[in-house]
Amino acid sequence: MLVPAVTGCLLAVVLILAGTPVGGALVHGAGTGLLGMVFVAVAALAAQVFPVRSVATGAAVAVLGVTLLLRMIGDGVPRLGGIRRLSPFGLTALSGPFVHNRGLPLLILLAASAAITAVAVALAGRREVRGGLVPAGAGRRPRLALLGAVEAFAVRRVLRPLTGWAIGIGAYYLLIGLTSVSVTEFLADNPAMAGQAAEAGFDGLGAVAGFAAVLFALLAVPAGGFTAVRMGAYVTAETDRRLVLLTAAPISRARLLGAEVAVTMAAATLLVTIAGLVTWSGVTMAGGELGLAAALAGAWNTLPIVGLSLGAAVFAVGWAPRWVGVVGALPATGGFLLLVVAESVSAPGWVRGLSPFAHLAAVPLTAADWPATAMMAVLAGFLTAGGVAGYRRRDLRS
Repeated sequence: MLVPAVTGCLLAVVLILAGTPVGGALVHGAGTGLLGMVFVAVAALAAQVFPVRSVATGAAVAVLGVTLLLRMIGDGVPRLGGIRRLSPFGLTALSGPFVHNRGLPLLILLAASAAITAVAVALAGRREVRGGLVPAGAGRRPRLALLGAVEAFAVRRVLRPLTGWAIGIGAYYLLIGLTSVSVTEFLADNPAMAGQAAEAGFDGLGAVAGFAAVLFALLAVPAGGFTAVRMGAYVTAETDRRLVLLTAAPISRARLLGAEVAVTMAAATLLVTIAGLVTWSGVTMAGGELGLAAALAGAWNTLPIVGLSLGAAVFAVGWAPRWVGVVGALPATGGFLLLVVAESVSAPGWVRGLSPFAHLAAVPLTAADWPATAMMAVLAGFLTAGGVAGYRRRDLRS
């Protein structure tokens, strides 16, 4: 508690010495310090509840992330502005330093910090040393689900990371949907800013469909990164000898890698589908106009680039296993950065054309570019086939 309190005081002193209004400086410093104190109290409470540090840390970080998301939704969606009062970040903003200088939100933060700290102290006397209120499991029953086939085992391996990626991507695109109306209205009222965005390659932001099209194009970056990470995890499992029993069984290399590739692509498709669904939900709740079919079409429009990332990663699995992450990220992350730089510096058309994003239609604002989609799908297929061929020929890593 001492560190955030001192930080807030020092911040207020520095602002006062810099010549800012005293009232605003005190409110800003107090809000910053109290915000830190609240999350120190949350971390202390989590440490009493959970016996394992990693679980307690994860719970505290989850609270921080959820409350920050509530603040962002409340700021971006006027109709849901009231939920900011449920977030420490929102209460800090409602104090309005240098504008309103309200004290009530700060008093609520102080009361919340004191209450959570009191609960944590009370619980500390009720648990065993090195333990928590939630007892640590002495063991667990064998989990035999999805162990009957190579394909089922690939599904089992992807479920946990897929859940984490789905939560992250889903939360982000839900926020995008909720803020779409306010953002597009702001850009429609500020054509100069919209023009600057168009020069950087982000055109059509003045309409919900155009805004969704731009953000759906960005979806290829995390979804493509997911495929590269999964292929990297496959190589890591091979290096750590966790695939020894599988490779020693009468199972072909092609089937082993093919199952991983198929499941990874299916999981990536599920990720982009979730993004489309939650974006549509957010736009609908915000009062915007974006049909479900249009939202799904915009999300699925990124699958060719996702497939290219997967194909590049599989190619690296077969021929350069140490570089799977880098090679797999080139089509999505590298392609997006190349397009932005090319648009910003007015590079020649052939340089821009090297990026897969240059051939991605602005769906749902426009129709899909099916010839470009087919070409990227064919290239992804060739990369995948080449990677499987290389994997069949090389030695296993150890």
